[in-house]
Parts: sequence; structure tokens; C-alpha cells
Amino acid sequence: MLSRNVLLAALVAVSISAKAQDASVPMPYLAIDRNQITAAMGGARATDALFNPAAIPFTGSDIALSYQNWAPSVAKASHVNLLAGIKLGKRVGLSVKAAGQFGTQYDSFTPYDLFFGAGVGFAFTDFLSAGVNLAYTSEKLARDLSFSAFAADAFLLLRFSDLKVSAG
Repeated sequence: MLSRNVLLAALVAVSISAKAQDASVPMPYLAIDRNQITAAMGGARATDALFNPAAIPFTGSDIALSYQNWAPSVAKASHVNLLAGIKLGKRVGLSVKAAGQFGTQYDSFTPYDLFFGAGVGFAFTDFLSAGVNLAYTSEKLARDLSFSAFAADAFLLLRFSDLKVSAG
């Protein structure tokens, strides 16, 4: 019983995260939660099919498309987001993500941020799945100032009836 409680406490401790804005970090737009449902739940997205491809075989297909216009009277920054998780058969899921953020034009230049990603999830059994995301992102802040990066992440998901536990 003690080892079960220790394991549960460890899983809770690992799943808790804290975020802070840091102006020195390139590409801070990546911290924006693009799924309105998980954003409303404070970022609880570890078992969300639009974030974690290992969840797709257990949750099914989902899609989210949104347009956001932030501070329209001041900065006029607009955001377009597409997230899709598609279940194929009983054990395979695919995900596609795309986001664009476009700032206010100045000196005939418009800053932008772009994000493209794809993922695949596979259920090995009725209670264990794994998934991998690959992504590319690019940020152009000025004519001579830009950043880009490739990224990958991997997930494992365990399902116990209605309870899902994921690590990534």
C-alpha cells in the first residue's frame, strides 16, 4: 500500500508544472494553448488528443480551428490555429497542428510566427499506447532577426478504465 501511495505522489509531482513569462526566451508564442477547451481548464492537456498523439487511439478523432484577434485596438495581432487528431482503425492515430501569428505592420514589414507539426500514436494493448510529435517553428521579428527550430516529443499513456495517465 505504501509503494502505491509513493507512486501516486510521484506521478502527481511530475505532472505539476509552473510557467512564467520570460522576455529573453525566443518564440514565447509556443506557450499559447491553441485548444480552447484545455486553455479554459488551465492547460490540463496531458491526455488531450490534440496535444498527445498517444491519446488518439483511446479518445477518437477531434478537431479545433480558431481565429483570435488579440488587442485589436492596439497591436492588431491575429492568430490562426488548426489542430486535428484523427483515429485510423482501432490502434492508430494521426495528428496535425498548424498555427500562425501575425503582428502589426511597421516600416513595410509584418512580423510573424509559424508552427507546423504532425504526430502519430499507436495503441499496443487496450491499456498502453505511445506517440511521437515532430514540429517545425519559425519566428521573424524584424527583417534581419529570425529564429527557427525543429522539435520532437514522445509520450506514453496508460489507461485504467476512465483514468488515463500520461508521461511525455
